[in-house]
Amino acid sequence: MYIPKSQFGWSRNAGWLHGDEAAYDTCMAMNKKHAARPGRSRTHNIHPSWADYVAHFDPTNPERSQGAFCRWAGMRPSSLSAAKRKQIHIAMEEAISIWIEELQKLESE
Repeated sequence: MYIPKSQFGWSRNAGWLHGDEAAYDTCMAMNKKHAARPGRSRTHNIHPSWADYVAHFDPTNPERSQGAFCRWAGMRPSSLSAAKRKQIHIAMEEAISIWIEELQKLESE
């Protein structure tokens, strides 16, 4: 959860309150802690029809991540996230299958 600066005494008009370095330090420490988290948890469940395909995405590998697939397919990551909440569409199923086949060809070489 991102901690807004306003919770620590910051405003857009006045900036940081004069002499409140402790609030600034606390805010920066909280935001660094937030930025260093390993990943966000899902807020919505994935539709069961995606089970076979989600296993091929690896967030630790930039070439097998969902972002890599989205760049390859020319789609927004938010569109993929929204699609995973519904029954998988045949076009999406084909696109992911082709992407997986291309990755396997590259890995075998």
